[in-house]
Amino acid sequence: MPIANLTTLTATFAVFGAVLVQWITLHVPEPYMDEIFHIPQTQRYFNGQWTNWDPKITTFPGLYLIGTGTLVCCLYPLHFFYTFLYYTDVASTFFTLSAWLAARKQRYRLAGLLGGFAVLMRQTNAVWVAFIAARSVIEICLLHYKQGSTSKGTGNSTSLVTDILLVLQRAWTLRSALLRLLWPLISVVFTFAGFILYNGGIVVGDKDNHVPVRHLMQPLYFVLYCTICLAPAYWTPKTMERTLAKTLTSSLFKTASLLISLAVSIALSIFSGTLVHPFLLADNRHYTFYLWRRVVNCTPWMRYALIPAYMYSLLALNALFAGSCGKRAGQRPIERVLFAATVAIVLIPAHLIEFRYYTVAFYAVFMMSSTPTVAALAVTAGLFVVCNALTLYIFAMRPFQWGDGSVARMATVQAQPVRNHASRIVRRTATVVRCAAEVSTRPSSEATNSSKPSFDFKQYMGERAQLIDAALDLSVPVAYPEVITEAMRYSLLAGGKRVRPALCLAACELVGGSIEAAMPTACALEMIHTMSLIHDDLPSMDNDDFRRGKPTNHKVYGEEIAILAGDALLSLSFEYVARETRGVAPERVLQVIVELGKAVGSEGLVAGQVVDIKSEGAGAEVGLDTLEYIHHHKTAALLEAAVVSGAILGGANEAEIAKLRKYSRDIGLAFQVVDDILDITATTEELGKTAGKDLAVAKATYPSLVGLDRSKEIANELIEEAKAQLVDWPMAKAAPLYALAEYIRSRKN
Repeated sequence: MPIANLTTLTATFAVFGAVLVQWITLHVPEPYMDEIFHIPQTQRYFNGQWTNWDPKITTFPGLYLIGTGTLVCCLYPLHFFYTFLYYTDVASTFFTLSAWLAARKQRYRLAGLLGGFAVLMRQTNAVWVAFIAARSVIEICLLHYKQGSTSKGTGNSTSLVTDILLVLQRAWTLRSALLRLLWPLISVVFTFAGFILYNGGIVVGDKDNHVPVRHLMQPLYFVLYCTICLAPAYWTPKTMERTLAKTLTSSLFKTASLLISLAVSIALSIFSGTLVHPFLLADNRHYTFYLWRRVVNCTPWMRYALIPAYMYSLLALNALFAGSCGKRAGQRPIERVLFAATVAIVLIPAHLIEFRYYTVAFYAVFMMSSTPTVAALAVTAGLFVVCNALTLYIFAMRPFQWGDGSVARMATVQAQPVRNHASRIVRRTATVVRCAAEVSTRPSSEATNSSKPSFDFKQYMGERAQLIDAALDLSVPVAYPEVITEAMRYSLLAGGKRVRPALCLAACELVGGSIEAAMPTACALEMIHTMSLIHDDLPSMDNDDFRRGKPTNHKVYGEEIAILAGDALLSLSFEYVARETRGVAPERVLQVIVELGKAVGSEGLVAGQVVDIKSEGAGAEVGLDTLEYIHHHKTAALLEAAVVSGAILGGANEAEIAKLRKYSRDIGLAFQVVDDILDITATTEELGKTAGKDLAVAKATYPSLVGLDRSKEIANELIEEAKAQLVDWPMAKAAPLYALAEYIRSRKN
């Protein structure tokens, strides 16, 4: 492009960008989302506070050091949007692509400098610097080979093995020259590797929410995302015809083998590599929240229904990279494999599905694939303009209000949820939550035939409790009248072991269901349980002053509000199951509601509570049958509802439900037997509630009727009977339920 035309275009974009910045600032004057971290950090640097660092910031301080905006260079929406926010993305993309351009121009020192700045903007750019260095090695080796050879076997149609052997051979021959040329890029990579060893991780802050994982679906999300963004180039009839023609040119056996192996590989990735970050489930300000709920995860099989789209996207991407669908010379096999490996290294460790993580890779796809037609480019640009206009309009002009009165805005940004007027972070949620049926187990140091699986129960419960807490936080937003929702949240979010919702999720996964399908019911179970605790603590009932180490609800809000808070939680629980459950047949949702109703009503918790009240003061006059009735209905009924509901939501058959019902009844009764034991063996501090109350009011308990030793024997017998119901399932899949049974036996509070 002539310099005069380039100058005119740059000036036009600069003026247009300045107008848009002013417009957004006018309508969104307050710092948005992560800007609440970045702007104060920049101000600290301006004030000379170089050692003061906000622990919520995860990236290097390159954004604050340059302190300038970046010219809009493309209409790509995920890049365009960030031009108007104080985020790292624009600078990150600019320096990474500039480093690549400098390397292509063989200005390797400049490329190393720009690559260093790119890593300062975003740590994962170190992988792209390594990619640039590796491509430079390939280009130098191939150029040297062509200059010294008259062979005709050096075209882009060579095999991958030939390419690898050729590059390795030439790289060894040219090792001194390569090191002399590429040391600026190599030094950036090794310096960052040293930082990882020193820092103990990639991010510099908020490490709990940025733990590397094995998210195998990320590359598949990326290729589908690319083909959708570039739909005028990838999904036209002519491109599809060429892509499929290239795939189907070989023999029928080879074609069938390719397609079947590709489909099976993708299905296995979906089954074992689908992860859902709590932020994705928790924050409704982002389009990915709705894409996940209403498209990818709208039904249990929708993830698998997308397999053909993933397959075509992979084949189309490979075809355009190979140059078979356009005029530009294609990428060599070794270059395609290098790019695929780079994308995998960048994306697979990322737990959160976040489209802005795809930006550099998206630009690489656009630059490396064969050139689309002028018409396709024009249509794509037009779609980007429409998308940008809608995104900015909705972001600036269509804010909405959360239940606590704070203003939220729809955006492409995905970040940690912020929920109140002080813009505080809600709570750190789970670091890794699997949504496949796989349960992680480790080889035991004991005999491999042991009936007890090796399973990190503490980690499992910690992760599940954090995920459940995040879901519960969203289930009861603060609304008018604030006092009632605050009272509901006070007890609901007071902590606790979350055994009932964890049982529900574990049972659902055991029979092949997903966490998303069971989470509304898991929340409802905790609402019902919390209601029972609020009412149980009232002066007319147990008259307790403390619950979970905090003053009881009526001590904080008064008896009237406490009663109403319990009532509101009970009614909300049924509404929540009916309204929020997705991807489950309506008749199964109705079946779950019936189970919950029986567990809490006159055939369940209420029945047990009534008999318990009537039996107070009777002591040994209460028979063992009556005591068992109380415990089965007062405690075990809700645990039974948790397990059975999870199984129903997961699609269990009647035989499976019957076994899990027996399992839950046994652990439910064992739970209460252990509770009776702890009342006389544990302290108030250990229990988090008043200890010894049953003994003080001559209440019938297992120890008072059969003695402490026999009570422990009964608990052990019940746990063993419960575990026997799980033998038909693989040990690995049933590991959480085995571990939960063992936990009930050995718990201390």
